[in-house]
Amino acid sequence: MITALIVDDVEKAIVVLRRKLAEHCPEVNVIAQAEDVDEAILLIDQYKPQLVFLDIEMAGKSGFDLLLETKDRNFHVIFVTAHSEFAIQAFRFSVTDYLLKPVNSDILKESVQKVIKIIQSSAPEQKLSISAQTLRIPSTNGLVFVKLSDIIRLEAEGHYTHIYVVNEKHYFSSYHLRQFEEHLDKNLFWRVHRSHIINHEKIKAVIQKPILHLEMVDGFKIEIPRRNREAFKKILQEKG
Repeated sequence: MITALIVDDVEKAIVVLRRKLAEHCPEVNVIAQAEDVDEAILLIDQYKPQLVFLDIEMAGKSGFDLLLETKDRNFHVIFVTAHSEFAIQAFRFSVTDYLLKPVNSDILKESVQKVIKIIQSSAPEQKLSISAQTLRIPSTNGLVFVKLSDIIRLEAEGHYTHIYVVNEKHYFSSYHLRQFEEHLDKNLFWRVHRSHIINHEKIKAVIQKPILHLEMVDGFKIEIPRRNREAFKKILQEKG
């Protein structure tokens, strides 16, 4: 059984979705509902649902606003909306699915099964998890498994994170850089800037003058902030 919250500013839409879930997705337990974003954020904090069924266009704040205002997102999202034009924007938030109203029951069942599979494949206490060799990344491409040794660098963009990998691969995740940092091997990955974490084995060159900066194997250059320069030089010396 997975816990869920429904967020929609139309009460009739909530009633319809509740009925469909009860009839076709008995593994979903709808523990609460909200008709605006501010109420939804409070309920998410209170109940910590595993899944949120989220409308996009609502009176006041939108579904996108909810995701922007939820700093540490520990729930999966299925957008349920009457508007098809937001699909590309929606998947930049690493949502699990995007359903159009009126919701088809079979498609709803498929979407719920996607969430269940992701939860089952994740660590019991964490939606973002790591094995000794692999990082599990919820991204715009779905759930992606990447070898740690293949990651070149991670770069923050607001509350989101870009992950740059060898062979010019790139993933974009709605997880904050801090969440990735907590699960990375500190011996391999260094936080050299508030917006950058690097794999030190993927440093191509260290340029000392005129300003200390790194060139990574993908050609990207990162300036080391003044406050970190001495500590960084010491680390480089220790690593030989």
